[in-house]
Amino acid sequence: MSKLQYLALGVLHRGRLYRNSIVSADGGNVIIRPFDGEVPQTIFVSGVVAVCASERLTDAHRQALTLRVQDAPLLDRAIMRVDRYLSANSLYLSDSSPEADVDTPVLLLLPRR
Repeated sequence: MSKLQYLALGVLHRGRLYRNSIVSADGGNVIIRPFDGEVPQTIFVSGVVAVCASERLTDAHRQALTLRVQDAPLLDRAIMRVDRYLSANSLYLSDSSPEADVDTPVLLLLPRR
């Protein structure tokens, strides 16, 4: 069975922005690579994919993030709003240092209208 992967205009992961990238989550690993050509079985997201800690992400967070993307007049503004929200609510994955608890990543799709 193949893992799902997404081509997004912007991927936010641990406070860093990856433009026009392909992202997938394989178990606890997040794989992000630049888009350099068509890739079979890749789903296009016309917006942002946020890599979040599944343990802290609630339905209320999902709704708030969706509104921030859909209400933004420009993609850059949407990215800025999502990044600010993820940081303020500690939704990014924690550092994977040995003494830190390891979070389970979830890819949150935030398409534009």
